Formats: sequence, structure tokens, C-alpha cells
Amino acid sequence: MNNFLTIYKKEVKDIFRDKKTLFFTIFLPIILYPLMFGIMNFAMKDTMDSVSKEFSIGIRDNGNSSITKVLEADKSIKLVKGDDLDEKIKKGSIGLILEIPEDFDKNIENEKQAGIKMIVDDESNKSMMGSQKIKEVLDVYYKNIVNTRMEKRGISNTVLNPFEVEKVNTANKKDTNNIGTVITGLLPTLLIILMISPTMGMAPDLGAGEKERGTLEPLLSTAVNRTSILWGKLAALATIAFLNLAVSLGAIAISMMVIIKGGKLTLTGGSLAVMGIFSLFLLIAVCALEMAVSIYAKSIKEAGSLMMAVFFPVMLLSYVPYMMDAKTIKFIYFNIPVANAISVMKEAAVGIYDMKHLLIVAGWHLVYMFIAVMISRYMFSKEKVVFRA
Repeated sequence: MNNFLTIYKKEVKDIFRDKKTLFFTIFLPIILYPLMFGIMNFAMKDTMDSVSKEFSIGIRDNGNSSITKVLEADKSIKLVKGDDLDEKIKKGSIGLILEIPEDFDKNIENEKQAGIKMIVDDESNKSMMGSQKIKEVLDVYYKNIVNTRMEKRGISNTVLNPFEVEKVNTANKKDTNNIGTVITGLLPTLLIILMISPTMGMAPDLGAGEKERGTLEPLLSTAVNRTSILWGKLAALATIAFLNLAVSLGAIAISMMVIIKGGKLTLTGGSLAVMGIFSLFLLIAVCALEMAVSIYAKSIKEAGSLMMAVFFPVMLLSYVPYMMDAKTIKFIYFNIPVANAISVMKEAAVGIYDMKHLLIVAGWHLVYMFIAVMISRYMFSKEKVVFRA
């Protein structure tokens, strides 16, 4: 135990001697996340304000229909006419185009069905948000026409509306925020990326770096056994990763509370515990693989290149469940490395604690950790690998 602590303290001190490590581990997250969320918040608010205050739409209406008059009466809607509307919607100067047939009012008056074409840009958030606004205006006009026709016939409008559906959101309205929802869904993926990223630069130095400096051979010739050396280096690597994670999460939480007002992360102690445990499982496995690569590599440069073989699969798999609804994740995803940890974290973030899923994923991660540590231990025990020239 004393040997392990000696190696652990030595490695942590060596890591923190590098000022770049301090910057990327502690100061960069404090700067990066408030800036990132500030930009996200500004961009979303700017889009919403531009739609609610003045939303420009193109209109093709040769008959100067009643629809045009209804839209003109809404001061938050600006109508644009002309022959170049298709070009304008591509450039984003208008949000959508309404095409109203010349005989629209005549068909309405004769109680015939009339059609309106709405052309939107699916690639534009502003266009999609604005189309909902225009649809709501048209729905009001639609209902007024229906009610007028019913009154003419002396029929109550309840004939067409036998019941109403009241939509009640189970989430607390005060805590509901679009950006907060996005971040909560992305949080498990962020956790993994935040933990692993700093280790990518440090792991090569713990093995290949010692080879280059000629300090690995003297260390192995001491009375300290190789298992203690391996675990000391692994623990040091994991400690820095957790420190980076803690600082990053703190910066995220403060950013959401201060910059994104109302976007609170409503995570319970249980959900945080699940995230912490499965992050730890994954972290140990990844750090063990990184140490194996670092010991195998001849130089820091080679180790850095080989680390990509560890980092990219982890990163790609961590994004697999990102777009999934936490409440409808398919069973197969709880059996895919990395993606399974993200899946149970997403469930925990919304208050789901499925023991079957938790036990399956925990079992898989115990297997991953065992295999990764055994690979690392094997590399560390072989002279031809340790002193590979």
C-alpha cells in the first residue's frame, strides 16, 4: 500500500508541474462552458425574439384574399411580395412562403374547400418556429369560418367539438427550458468526453515519456513491484480526470443557473450517484487501455498517435444514444460498450432506475475493467514490451 501511495503521489506531482495541465484541467473549463452556454443562450433567444417581434414571410396572393388581411393585421408579421421569394427563403431573409390561390375567398364564400400552400425551410430553426406561429394564426381564422357557418345553420359549434383535450406537462413549468433540456440529454456524453479528454495528453507521458527520459528502467529496478507502479499511475491518471470532470460540471451548473435562467439541472442524489459510478467504471477501463498503449509505444509521439485508437471509438459510441428518448431506449443499447453506460445515465437523469438495466450494464463494465486491467498488466509484465526499441 505504501509503495502504491508513493508512486501515486510522485505521478500526481509530476503531472501538476506542467502548467499546461493546470490550464486545460482547471482554468479552461471555467472559461469555456460559460462562454459556450452564453453563445447558445444568445443565439436561441435571438431566434425566438426575431420570430415573436417581427417575422418576415413571403406571400403570393394575386386575389388579395382575406388571409392576407388577417396576416397584415398582426403587427408581428411582415409580408413580403415579389418574384424572387424562392431566392429570399434560401438566403434566410424570409422565413417561409404562403401561396394563396386566386379563388380562395370565392371558394370560402361558396363553402367549397380551399387550399393554402406553406413552403418552409427544414434546415432553418427560424423557419420551423415561424411556421408554427403562422399556423396558429391560420387556425384561429379557420375556426372563425367554421363557427360562422355553424351559426348560419343555427347549429352550436359544440357539434364539431364534442370534447376538448387539456394537455398537462408532467415537468415543472418553472424548471422547463429548451436549452436546459438539451444539456440534460447531452450531459452523460459530456461526462465521458470531459473525463477522457485530459487523459489523452497525460497517459503517453506516464509510460512512453518515462522511456524517452530513461527513468522507467531505474523505477522498475527498485523494490516496488510492478503492480503497485501500474496502479499508482492508473490512480494518478484517474484523479486528474475526475478533477477535470468536477470543475467542468461546476462550470456547467453555474452557467446554466446564471446565464440560462430557469434552465436548472433537476438531478437528484440518486441520478448523480448512478452517473458517478458508471463514469468510474468506464474511466478505469479506458485509463487501463491508455496505460497499455503508453507502455507499448516507443515514444510520446507514437503513443499520442496510438491513443486515437482508444479515444475515437469511445467518443463515437458515447454519441450513439444522444438523440434517443431516455424512456424508450432499446434493450440492445444496454449491451454495447460505452453506449450502455450513457444509456443508464440518461435514464437516471430523468428519474428512471431500472434494476435490470443497471445490473446488466454494471456486469458488462466489470468485464470491461477486468479485461482492460489484464491487458495493461500483461504489457507491463513483458520485458520485450516495456523495453521495446
